[in-house]
Amino acid sequence: MELNPRDREIASTFVELLRARVGSERYDLWLSDARFLVASGELQVVAANQFCLGRIRKDFAADIRVCFEAAGGSDSIGFLVGADIVQEGVIQQEGVIQQEGSGENAVVTSGGASPDSANSASTAIALHCNSPAANNNAANNNAANNNTERGGWVRRRFSKLREFEVGDSNRLAYTSATLAAQGSPTASPLFVYGSSGVGKTHLLQGIWSEVRQTAGARQVVYLSAEQFTSFFLEALHGQGLPMFRRKYRDVRVLIIDDVHFFQGKQATRIELLHTIDTLLRDGRTLVFSSDRSPAEFAEWGPELSTRFAGGLVCRIDPPEMQTRLQILRRMALQRGFDINDRTLKVIAEHVSGDARRLSGALNRVQAVALSTGRPADADATAEIISDLATLGNSIVAMDDIDRAVCDVFGLDAKTLHSARRSKAVSHPRMLAMWLARKYTRSALSEIGEHYGRRSHSTVISAQKKVSKWISGGERIQLARESCKIEDAVRRVELQLRSG
Repeated sequence: MELNPRDREIASTFVELLRARVGSERYDLWLSDARFLVASGELQVVAANQFCLGRIRKDFAADIRVCFEAAGGSDSIGFLVGADIVQEGVIQQEGVIQQEGSGENAVVTSGGASPDSANSASTAIALHCNSPAANNNAANNNAANNNTERGGWVRRRFSKLREFEVGDSNRLAYTSATLAAQGSPTASPLFVYGSSGVGKTHLLQGIWSEVRQTAGARQVVYLSAEQFTSFFLEALHGQGLPMFRRKYRDVRVLIIDDVHFFQGKQATRIELLHTIDTLLRDGRTLVFSSDRSPAEFAEWGPELSTRFAGGLVCRIDPPEMQTRLQILRRMALQRGFDINDRTLKVIAEHVSGDARRLSGALNRVQAVALSTGRPADADATAEIISDLATLGNSIVAMDDIDRAVCDVFGLDAKTLHSARRSKAVSHPRMLAMWLARKYTRSALSEIGEHYGRRSHSTVISAQKKVSKWISGGERIQLARESCKIEDAVRRVELQLRSG
């Protein structure tokens, strides 16, 4: 049955007006589980239960009426509980067009109509608000930014696990995300951490997408820590805590992105702690992401940090060369950009770090190709992205670190890269690895390869040892004297700044 264009227009305009009138936070908190059915210019507000219906009628009825009339609808507005839909015959069946990923509403079209128009061509349109509250784009690739159109409606979609490019830097995190999506008890809580742009949000969105395909959208909630905080404070001040807690504790999977946002928000952390305990007690799945490891949340107290660390903790490192190349291939394919592998390799070699930088470099190469009308070639690409390459390396390369360390410790680069294990060589080498982790976006495997083809676990061990030296105020031997490790680091950093 054809959709009534007028009803579709009224429905779309009405939701925009209502969200703007009541505010996005109140809308997401109190109206996200409601449906607004529009048929022949008339509106039916459908709540999940009698409690929600009472709250909507008490607090939002006037706003709904004003916005619906302003959108071009009539003054005929009804309020129903979800179970009453079937009883009253308002809708016989629904075909879903689900909008994934944006905080806006998805469109649900009904094949049936209201009793008064059962034989007419008009079709009810329901604006169904159970999509997740935010769209934090994953950075491993640009799939989350793709728009697809269906039935005249443009939708943005969440990233999928199958679109995640897997390499040595993220293999464990990807496998863990797959286990979490399958509901494995060994992967809850799953805590993924790493620097910006390495794909944390992509994995979280992928878990959300997988779970909602098997268990339904109402069984999984994805939101940012900032949104969790805003909704909690709104519920706290509006005396809506019972509904808030039902919303986030009655789910199969709860996914919260960027939990470091809870820094300095003690009341929200206490609420989160009780939410975690409730879900874990019921065998539900929890997934978190952050830019730091659970150990770095110790200042919050042991309660949260130990719960974060009590499941499966995975670090994601910046993608190594081969993974960067895979990401670029996928980006080019999605954009329909005809570019050869040799040119993509130039970008992957010159732009290290996260996928956002890779996307920016590819954008520039594609723009130049379009403006000149000539296909991108390797030599031209190297020139086009030269300044991005410097920026992507944070203006510090491992060779720069080598020169600075060797100058301060009186060594030559060959010795630093050798297999020698004496303290005079191994300690400067570990410091160089620590500095490479701090100042470059190189993957663990790349750092290990650079310093004598060592494994990524050796780099991790070096990083931990140097951090321990610094926290313990240890001394280290330079060329002619010993000094505190902090002083040695300061001298090397001074050499780096001076070029």
